[in-house]
Amino acid sequence: MLNAAQREERRNWIGASDLARDATGLYGGTLAVLADKIHGSDWEGSPDTELGEWCEPHLLDWAQEQIGTAISGRQSLPIHPDASTHIRATLDGMVLDGTDYPPPV
Repeated sequence: MLNAAQREERRNWIGASDLARDATGLYGGTLAVLADKIHGSDWEGSPDTELGEWCEPHLLDWAQEQIGTAISGRQSLPIHPDASTHIRATLDGMVLDGTDYPPPV
């Protein structure tokens, strides 16, 4: 689940969910994405997002056991190495090759 600081940070970039809203027109489409970026959003989720937020850590724990490798960077907001893009994604988690990843924002 994203905390208040992460939700505020998301206003500074376009994420995968924003692109899906733009492409499909669902949940207000492009205009709603722009309004959310400019004015913020008071949307606090739905039963579907509530279920996803409950399931996600359990599924990641299960996956970690299945593959025998740590899943880190849960709910992290990585930045492209050249830091020139405003397109990002909130990662559910990732498997690293021995490289530490900074904690979530």
